[in-house]
Amino acid sequence: MKKIEKRLIIVVAFVLFLMGLAMVPTAAVAQHNLAWFHGCDARFHHCDVQADRVADAVSRQLPPLPPLPPEWSVPPLPPVLPEWNVWYELMERVPYTEPADHRIFYGSTYLLFGDLRLPKGSGPHPVAIVIHGGSWGSYVNLDYMAPLAEALTCAGIATWNIEYRRIGVPGGGWPNIFLDVASAADFLRKLALWYPLDLSRVVTIGHSSGGHLALWLAARHRLPMDAELYTPNPLPLRGVVSLDGALDLAKIGRVSPIISQLLGGGSGEQIARRMKEASPVELLPLGVPQVLFNGEFDSFSPLQFPQDYMATAIAKGDQVQLIVVKGGGHFDSPDPANPQAGPAIREVVLSLMGLSCHTHDKH
Repeated sequence: MKKIEKRLIIVVAFVLFLMGLAMVPTAAVAQHNLAWFHGCDARFHHCDVQADRVADAVSRQLPPLPPLPPEWSVPPLPPVLPEWNVWYELMERVPYTEPADHRIFYGSTYLLFGDLRLPKGSGPHPVAIVIHGGSWGSYVNLDYMAPLAEALTCAGIATWNIEYRRIGVPGGGWPNIFLDVASAADFLRKLALWYPLDLSRVVTIGHSSGGHLALWLAARHRLPMDAELYTPNPLPLRGVVSLDGALDLAKIGRVSPIISQLLGGGSGEQIARRMKEASPVELLPLGVPQVLFNGEFDSFSPLQFPQDYMATAIAKGDQVQLIVVKGGGHFDSPDPANPQAGPAIREVVLSLMGLSCHTHDKH
């Protein structure tokens, strides 16, 4: 009889323990899951060493490469463009980069997928939506952003590095290039049912034309219901990081035909109407903090472009910061081994999420 009573006491105590766990306030659980960021300076040093090791291994075996022929780019490249070597190096690092934990299709065609990387720990993890560039064209894919995605994941951030239908592939261009990116972002709601993701801390980060799309994702909540690009209930974002992004499509359209292609062609009236739906500067204010990185000598996105955008955005009430990557070209910002851009991007993303390393180290 005493044995039965003892077992009953143990069972009751265990049930009460489980009930106690269920009653722990959400804030307390969240604070516990942020413990990973305490002492993160040492952890981030490990991430930097890892990124440098991969970059050095590639640099030793990669000879200097000639610039791409001018006709391979839109807009045309100048005769000498050594900044393209950084893109080559980023691509060469892909085989040395830790593969994604999961490749998941968010749509029904072969290009609608994303690579999900999850940091160590039980989570829930903040999320960065990573968007590659390439002049919105089909000749560049998500691979070159894998080193940056891995570096952010090493820092404790889940990354969703997305692919989408670009100009030149079946179904690419207007309006699907925008609707695909919107679908990929909103698909995080489904991913969060299976993986420990914190959807209250989501940031977009994109490079070049991907920087444009990262800003557009933060702007789409301003689209009217009759807009071609309207999507209901867009996933809320904490902020945007644009790396040498295309911020004002009208300015680019004055020197390149790619914007007309991006917007589906047609009459001047059609282009103008679609420009108001697709260009971030036309949709200001976005209502979320924006951090713009730009190479000092970027030939694709001269410094005047982000400076003009920042002035317009601030005048309309947005919080915008510009970080100039000293000596950098178009591809230095997304390089996690860049001594300025790499650590700065990590700190900016964490800060936008409310998870600044140094803030937590003070507690």
